[in-house]
Order: sequence, then C-alpha cells, then structure tokens
Amino acid sequence: MQDEKQVVFESVRITEADRIDKGIITIDVIKAGMNKSGDTYYPEEVLKAAVPLFEGQKMYYDHPAESERYERPERSIRDWAAVLQNARYENDGIVADAVVVDKDLQEKLRRLNEVDMLEKLGVSIRAEVYMHPAEFESDGAYETVAFVDKFEQATADFVTEPGAGGVVRKYESDKGNNKKTDEDKKKMELEKQVAELSTKLEAATKRTDELEQHLAEERSAVVYERNRSVLKEALQESELPEAAQKIITESFEKTKDIEAAKAQIQELSDVVESVKKEVSEAQKEEGAPTKRDNGRSTPTEQDVLFETFKERKLAQGATVEEAERYARHMSQ
Repeated sequence: MQDEKQVVFESVRITEADRIDKGIITIDVIKAGMNKSGDTYYPEEVLKAAVPLFEGQKMYYDHPAESERYERPERSIRDWAAVLQNARYENDGIVADAVVVDKDLQEKLRRLNEVDMLEKLGVSIRAEVYMHPAEFESDGAYETVAFVDKFEQATADFVTEPGAGGVVRKYESDKGNNKKTDEDKKKMELEKQVAELSTKLEAATKRTDELEQHLAEERSAVVYERNRSVLKEALQESELPEAAQKIITESFEKTKDIEAAKAQIQELSDVVESVKKEVSEAQKEEGAPTKRDNGRSTPTEQDVLFETFKERKLAQGATVEEAERYARHMSQ
C-alpha cells in the first residue's frame, strides 16, 4: 500500500532545567513506540533517521495559524524564542537542547522552575510524515494504527496547551510511556531476544557441523589405518612377488579401497598358484632340474610367471614392449 503524507502534532514536556540559568533547557522531542492516544506508531529507526531534521531548528511561540503558514511561512522574528541544538537519539527517543534567545521566556522558565510548574509549559512538535495503516496487537486484540515510515519536515514550538489541535496529539512526561508503550518495549525486547537466540542457534549449528565433519575425518583416518594393517597382513600371507605387493599397496594408497586391494591379492594369488601347479607338473613329467640345461629345460616359476603376466597385459591392449616390461617387473 502506498504511504500517505500527513501533518502530525506530538507534544512533550520540558524534562530538564538544570541549565536554565544559562538559558538552556533539555527537551524530550518525541519518543519511539506508540503515542499516547494509541493511534500512531513511531519506529526507533525512523526517529533515528529524523534526528538531523531538528538540529538548528528555530522554536517559536505557538504553532502558526493556518493562514500564517501561507502568508508568512518564515514566521515572525517577534515570535522567535529558542534554537534547538545537539539533537540526538537517546532514552528511546529524540532529545535536544533548546537554547532560549528570548529573555522574557528565559525569566518565565526560571520562575516556573522555582515553583515546580515547569511542566505547565508545553512543547509541541509539528511534522510532515509518511505513514501507512498497519495491524498492531494490544491486549490480545488487533487494531489498525498509523505506522510512520519517514519524517520529511519537523519543527518544535512552545505552547501553553501542548498538542492542541492536529491529527495526532501526545503528551509525554519524563516518567515513561503509557501501557501501550510499555507493551511495545516488551515486544521489542522479545524480538531482540529472539534475534539473539537465532544468532546463538546459528552459531551452535555451525559448530555442530564442524564437529561432525571433524569426527567424520577422524573416523576416516581410523578406518584407513585399520585397512592399511589388514592389507599388510594379507600381502604377507599371500607370498606374492615383492613387485606385485608394491603395485597393490600403491593402488590402495590412491583409492583407499580395501575391498579392491583384497580382490587384487586374490586374483594375483590365483595366478601364482596356477603357475606353481603348472611348473610342478612339468617338473614331474621331465624329471629334470628347474633350470635350463644345454638348451633344453623345464620352465621355472619365474619363466611361467613372466609369460602369464605378459599374456594378461597383451590382452588388456598393451604393446609387446609394455607387456614384457610389466611381466618382468611382476615376476621378479
């Protein structure tokens, strides 16, 4: 929904008079939260953004009449009473120091302070703001209020009856806000606590993920060391040639796959066992030594292993040179 621009009036009391002798009074310009009448809500971030609008603003006696806003928008010097300085955001609202330039007003303020009637002199805020209607919860029920989005212009004037007229009227003292404002603060505090809990939950979740990852890495390291031990034992029992054991070990270090390593051991062990059987049968038939003898020989295990590995490598598509080099390495 598009924001609507309106003129609003909010009223406050003069809350500090410790510098009246120097012609300076402190004013709580406007408080964050729900206003006194309960129909307009001023968010904290909107008021913080509006602070510069009040810095250096001239304060006059009374708000101008409707006709004066057109005939003399710059106001009359006779009505000039003070200047706002040191505008800032503190204590849940905009605060400023009013430097009184009119001696009659300064004397009046001093006298009001002496008789403890300073609050009888009001300060009324006139501002042009953008707002939109919004649902607001109060005492378990929802009601539509004006939600202020932005201040465009703002002035503050001294008045005898704070907040007379205007779209929105509010009278705030230094004792705090009304019930609605207290509820606003509780709601804001709860929202702050939820945000803090969400941040802590996010941090805890991140920490849990890090611990789980660390645990997984530790488990992986334990499994790796265990499998290494299993592989070493299996190779020792296999009685495979040293070169074959080296190839299987290097393959395991790359893949960390113990099952594949076991399969390699079994496959090569079957080859070696088959070769041994073949050599043994050949020796029985020849009744001869296991070495070449005058050009006629019974093949040794190394000879048969060489031919076996050579054939296996050729079947895998290797060249004769590659197959023989592989076979020599494996049969050593």
